[in-house]
Amino acid sequence: MKLTRRNLLTAIGLSAAGLPLAGRAEEGSTSAALSLPDRASFLTGKLCYLDSGSQHPLSKGGRQAVDGYLAHRMLDPDAPATQFDEDKVRAKFARLINADPDEVAFVTSTTAGEQMVLRGLNLPASRAHIISDELHFFGSLPLYEEMARQGASVSWIKAVDGRIRLDDIRRALRKDTRLIALSLVSTINGFEHDLKAVCDLAHANGTLVYADIVHAAGCVPVDVKASGVDFAACASYKWLMGEFGLGFIYASKAAQAQLKRTEYGYYGMSAFDSHIYPFDKPGARVVDYAYADNATGHFAHGTMAHPVMAQLDYSLDYIDKLGVARIQAHARTLTAQLKEELPRLGYTVITPPESGAPIVTCALQDARTKLAARLKAAGIRITVSQNRFRVTPSVFNTHADIEYLLSTLGRAAARPNPPRSPDHMPSFPRALRTTALLLALATCYPPLHAGEAPAEGVRHTLQLPGGAISYRAIWSELVLKDSAGAEQATISTISYLREGVTAPEQRPVIFAFNGGPGASSSMLHTGLLGPQLSAKGVFRDNPDTLLDAADVVLIDPVGTGFNREIKPGGAKSFWTVEADAKAAEAAIRDWLNVHQRTASPIYIIGESYGGYRLATMSSSLKDLNVGGLIMISPLLDISATAGLGNDLPFIFELPTMAATAFAHGKIKTKGRTVHQVFEEARAFAQSDYASALQQGSELSATERDRIARRMAALIGLTPEVVAGFNLRVPSQEFLEQLVPGKIVGRIDTRVTAPKPEKALVEGRSKAADDPALGMGKSNVIKNAPLRDYLKQATGWQGDQDYIGLTLELNFAWDWRAPTAKYEDNAARQATPSLAEFMKAKPQAKLMLINGYYDLATPVLEQRYSLLHSGIERSRMELVTFDSAHAVYDDANRATAAATLRRFITR
Repeated sequence: MKLTRRNLLTAIGLSAAGLPLAGRAEEGSTSAALSLPDRASFLTGKLCYLDSGSQHPLSKGGRQAVDGYLAHRMLDPDAPATQFDEDKVRAKFARLINADPDEVAFVTSTTAGEQMVLRGLNLPASRAHIISDELHFFGSLPLYEEMARQGASVSWIKAVDGRIRLDDIRRALRKDTRLIALSLVSTINGFEHDLKAVCDLAHANGTLVYADIVHAAGCVPVDVKASGVDFAACASYKWLMGEFGLGFIYASKAAQAQLKRTEYGYYGMSAFDSHIYPFDKPGARVVDYAYADNATGHFAHGTMAHPVMAQLDYSLDYIDKLGVARIQAHARTLTAQLKEELPRLGYTVITPPESGAPIVTCALQDARTKLAARLKAAGIRITVSQNRFRVTPSVFNTHADIEYLLSTLGRAAARPNPPRSPDHMPSFPRALRTTALLLALATCYPPLHAGEAPAEGVRHTLQLPGGAISYRAIWSELVLKDSAGAEQATISTISYLREGVTAPEQRPVIFAFNGGPGASSSMLHTGLLGPQLSAKGVFRDNPDTLLDAADVVLIDPVGTGFNREIKPGGAKSFWTVEADAKAAEAAIRDWLNVHQRTASPIYIIGESYGGYRLATMSSSLKDLNVGGLIMISPLLDISATAGLGNDLPFIFELPTMAATAFAHGKIKTKGRTVHQVFEEARAFAQSDYASALQQGSELSATERDRIARRMAALIGLTPEVVAGFNLRVPSQEFLEQLVPGKIVGRIDTRVTAPKPEKALVEGRSKAADDPALGMGKSNVIKNAPLRDYLKQATGWQGDQDYIGLTLELNFAWDWRAPTAKYEDNAARQATPSLAEFMKAKPQAKLMLINGYYDLATPVLEQRYSLLHSGIERSRMELVTFDSAHAVYDDANRATAAATLRRFITR
């Protein structure tokens, strides 16, 4: 099929900036100083160091800070003045975990802090009940056994499949349970507790919670206020990049009030007046004193290790500049590689796949005997225990380090029966469900998967302007069958579900897809809706994500994303207008049933051809609780395509051409805005211009010249060029002639590139060479950074490429109606289905969002389609941004998100 605007739809606005081409570099950085991996800041020498979870290497900056302090201690006259301040270092750590400085004090180690908490709670003397678990720090296991020997009652929660289950903690709670003690991230296998859920459960019982955060602070997000944890402690020599002998303890203000004073260090005093030294004021006692009403007052003893404090003064700033989220994201690309490759080599990974910590542990009998000498000879440092080994990468490690380790490990030898729980864990199959999607295109679906539990996914925390939120990320696929029950292909979803919601059935759900046909949901996913934004392969937190207002589900249609063809030719059976819409509908219905969210209000977003898909399926959604439909730069009327005798496309495109000429300075602006220029051109297009075109060959020469001059003044071409095209300037000619020597983009007409001498791919339409699209000479864009992100973000365990966009699918698309009637095929419109839905759902809302600089789906074309659909104008909200096809560019993302949030929540 010839590639035109009709069947390409300029591939939904995918740009080189938004979605890298196959073969581009996968790693990028925001700046050279803060790029990851950061090998320049560390001196690991020839050693392949993958053991930061045992002790993190000293950074060069940390070394300089310590050297400066030691020079000062040597009384070196040339030594720089010491810059660090104890209170400032404590405040930096407090900021890292979102605590108040008064809630943080220095301790010598994690264990010292944990024991201070137990003494302050009068344990074991009070004989209260304590809960801990098998994945807590192994050095703390004897501590609680000793508590039991001395009169306390201790319950141990067993690990199941390498996890500590919240229900097991709930069952262990008693009325006299005083404390739950746990490791937020297990040193054994990297399991990460849902700390907020544990604290909510404990506090409802009047129980306090202590968390060992030594494997969390500095490498995974920790928010003590959001979680509600009462006490936490950590040493600094691991992920805080400090040294032995100094760490931190946290106690919330409320928890401090429940502590008995057991530590009496002079550093914790707020007042000290002696009465025994010369010139002292007389007093009844040797000394009058008071302890500070804060964590330091409760826990401080005496002087602390100042060299380590100097080191922490530097490293806490370093961590803050990088951002814990970036540190975690980098490590997860490495741990994802380990979790995928180690099982292929025959090793048993006992780290839960959803873990976000930089820890991957394998169970291996006699691991030390089998591996220690081999790893030492290869110059590799990991933790090797008697029957397991652990890999803990950090900010300086690369994929090359992981490859070197894997090649050194080689295949595991035949192993005896695997060890018992908690070390032994079963394999974790990807979330996979099957449903029947009849190719006969049935118009209704029975309830699917009643009672089936959804995939658990991976838990994350995201810091938003309004505060931190916790959420789960889940990838899942749905197998589609034909009418005979034979499996054909898959369609998949990427879900982000906020945690801690008290009434999930009332929380909105957003379903979203891009278009093409042949496009995945990657643009809406990492450009607007999801918790992470992506630019040139680098991911960062999205402050404008809609996750604060609704759960977000991205749908990748058949043939895109990670979807698979099961039967040869099976995917192609869904590459028609109706079958594609039904497949997307099946994905929505299946998701709602599996997640038990059929009562939730849903909002569906379709961009570009996704708008046509949405309108096509809408008449079949009348039984669902649809709150609204949102169409971003949609296609709605396939018949609105330039052709002999069809003048509508030229009328629709003229205002966009004027906006484009305005952007490139080809017309007189007179201080006007793009909106004013567009509206002036629209008024002309729908009046004088439309009238002139309708007259055809009856139009007088004088009127033709007047119209040509007026058009030229609006769109930046000469009157002669306009007249030479009989007043009907083809959009491709406009894009090639507006800026001499350049070609202007179609999906973003602000973009230009040198005009090529010939098509980039012989036989491929010029529409595919759109400089704003970024296809280059490829017909397929494989998004490697998004593939890696989804591995670490959702726990996806496949091995195929993530297909961001494929023109091969687009070329194979069948646009024909299921009937052979001429009227059904000659004028294909989706608006009748949309009007039928809106009539049946009087409470549903409809929003259309466009950009002025979009010549793929021009603003006027889409407005015309909706305003002639029979839908009441009062039920439609029409919004136009100073943007292009993908309206949510950097300058407009916040506004676009706010517009959607208002539409959903009002």
